[in-house]
Amino acid sequence: MPTMLETKLIRPLSPLEDRRREVRAVFSAFQLGKICDPRQALSRITQGSLDELTAEMPASALHELYIRFPELDFLPVMHGAKLAGYVRRQMFFAKLSETKFSRELLLREDVNIASILDPRVAALDAEMTLTEASTALMARDEAVRFDPFVILHEGRVIGTATVQKVIEGLNRYLHLDFQACDLSQKRVMEPMNRSVENPMSRFILVEPLIAPGGDYVDFIELSERYSLGVLFDVCGKGLKASTMVTTIASVLRTLVYRLDFESLDLPNILLSLHFLNQNVFHLTGSEMYATGVALIFDKERMILSVVDFGHGFVWLKRGRIVHRLSAHMKDGGPVPFLGIHEDVAPPSGHFKVRPGDLIFVCSDGIVEARNRDKAEFTGEGVRKALRDAQAGAEEAATAVTRSFEKHMDGARRSDDVSILSVLVDAP
Repeated sequence: MPTMLETKLIRPLSPLEDRRREVRAVFSAFQLGKICDPRQALSRITQGSLDELTAEMPASALHELYIRFPELDFLPVMHGAKLAGYVRRQMFFAKLSETKFSRELLLREDVNIASILDPRVAALDAEMTLTEASTALMARDEAVRFDPFVILHEGRVIGTATVQKVIEGLNRYLHLDFQACDLSQKRVMEPMNRSVENPMSRFILVEPLIAPGGDYVDFIELSERYSLGVLFDVCGKGLKASTMVTTIASVLRTLVYRLDFESLDLPNILLSLHFLNQNVFHLTGSEMYATGVALIFDKERMILSVVDFGHGFVWLKRGRIVHRLSAHMKDGGPVPFLGIHEDVAPPSGHFKVRPGDLIFVCSDGIVEARNRDKAEFTGEGVRKALRDAQAGAEEAATAVTRSFEKHMDGARRSDDVSILSVLVDAP
């Protein structure tokens, strides 16, 4: 036969109460109530009213509950309409075994729950945010800091949760944030729908260490005459870096849409890159910046203009000869990183190219990657892989990535990896 306490706790919910519980389970994205599932938190017992476990009840009744429900670890205790404290299974049975007389004394009918409960109960409102909950829980006494806690809604106990649940909740929403940023990155990197008669052959690879990443690679056919390729590597990791990637991509594409394609020339494209830097500087944090490179192809005159925002990893392959173009750049003014100063004068260079030439750019995630022996892949590793590669844009990128993977030999990467490979076709 169930005790009176058990009968009250597991009584069936009325249709109205059941509907209210379902409504309470739906909270907005960052609310603590999202991690509270009373049906799981207190097992079958929470199908009834938690308000009816009171401090005046005998400790023997609590003992019966813990014996009957071995999965139960934590119970809040009420005193009238207020929360008086809680009793944990571990604490309760520890008291029972303190001395050979403890069990007999504690389970006497005149010993009530009030004599054994811990009043240091944390009661958090269901509307509290996860970060607020985390701060409140970590402010508890060290002895009870990681104990379960009670969740209230409109002053009524609706369930319990644990610090682990808060951590899982924070991780869940952080994961959702990463997913949203990753989706934004993928959309902003989709090819622009600009149809030209002579598009250049190119290959793009972006492999974040953990999606979303901090690398941005794009190639835009500006007109029949001009093409623009960019590779930027944001300083930093995580959501902060990924939001800057989205900012760079959005600003660049907005500027490209505003270009007058009928009178497009190199000065206008260079001016757009200047505006790109200014906008990124004003739209992002003062400590945020990106290294990178912009490639401007004049397909009519067969001239490649390179603007280097502190990057330097640009190679030209002609037959089996590979040149690193950054060695031939004209030096500029202040630190040329994108977004670090409002006005920068990055090194630039203009190179005559031929059909069959291959332009290769990669991030430092390749060049500076270390294997198990702490040896970097280096720019020389890129040069050797390009020298023996076929001339196609994808083939050259594949040759470098294969050489890179051989160098790493299964060692874990520590940075994003990105590549832009472009084949110069006949005009």
